[in-house]
Amino acid sequence: MQKMIAILLIFVIQSCNQSESDDTQPGDFAVFLLSDSTIAAAEAFSQPIDTLLLADSAIITVDDMQSYIWSTHSFSLTDGPDSTFEEYYMSHGSTRGVPFVVMVGDARIYFGTFWWSYSSITPPACAVIYLITPRPYQIRLATDAVDRRNDMRIYESLKNSNVLVD
Repeated sequence: MQKMIAILLIFVIQSCNQSESDDTQPGDFAVFLLSDSTIAAAEAFSQPIDTLLLADSAIITVDDMQSYIWSTHSFSLTDGPDSTFEEYYMSHGSTRGVPFVVMVGDARIYFGTFWWSYSSITPPACAVIYLITPRPYQIRLATDAVDRRNDMRIYESLKNSNVLVD
């Protein structure tokens, strides 16, 4: 009888754990580039975010982060990912920006662009990470952009991953 109760208890606990899962598990925050690297930021921004085809893997994940300061949306990367990211943006600079999508799990939260400070073109009305500037990196807003950086799914994912600084 005790074995049956133990087995029943295991099934109940497993089903409770499955039903309580949500989209904000540690490691879910990620920044993805588009799969087509020839699409400029303004062109990507003119399309619905759910129609953009994303790269197979993220360029930045929560596992790459050393810290994320919520009040300023600034972040620093750990040494290895920081070097890899720096190599990327030093060789892929574009005056038209490189679009990205911020995700938590499978949810596309907002659109943004990596922007090089030497560009004389104004970025589209979205989140912008200016590159070739002093660290930490900061996710800023271009003129007239709607601020989607404060989405609580992002906050919870960063918090659960122990990189969030309030």
